[in-house]
Amino acid sequence: MKMLPFLSGYLKAALLLCCCLPVWAQAAEQGEVVRVWDGDTLHLRDADGRRRKIRLADIDAPEIKQAEGRACRDRLAGHLLYRQVRFEVVAQDRYGREVARIWQGGDDANLRQIAEGCAWHDRRRAARRQPPEQYARYAAAEQEARWQRSGLWQRPRPQAPWQYRRRQAQRRADSP
Repeated sequence: MKMLPFLSGYLKAALLLCCCLPVWAQAAEQGEVVRVWDGDTLHLRDADGRRRKIRLADIDAPEIKQAEGRACRDRLAGHLLYRQVRFEVVAQDRYGREVARIWQGGDDANLRQIAEGCAWHDRRRAARRQPPEQYARYAAAEQEARWQRSGLWQRPRPQAPWQYRRRQAQRRADSP
């Protein structure tokens, strides 16, 4: 009889796990990338035919008008444009874009942008939502891209996109 409470706990855990499995299984969706805006933003058409604007999670790529901005957009487009992808929405940003992790085939597209020197690992946001092992992979990929002087790291001191946006906002505020 002493085993009954012990088994009861396992039964509750197993039941809870079974109830949660359908939610986990539906987390990743399918879609086709139909437009790439920049190195971390794209449009895709999901399985229901809806067009969705997606911001790649946990990375920050140069803005189009920044050095390497167009090259990083073109790199992302070369990998994803008009291709089927899996995506998992993890948040929504202040501009209404869905923030998602994207995979094409078996490749993590977000990680690939960092590894190719086309994005910074967005550590500030990633620390809140990225699993620790994935966080470590992204941080290591950025460090390797810097060391290899890949993409934007070819420049001695590339300007981070958040610094660029801040500077542009300040210029707009200062202009009459």
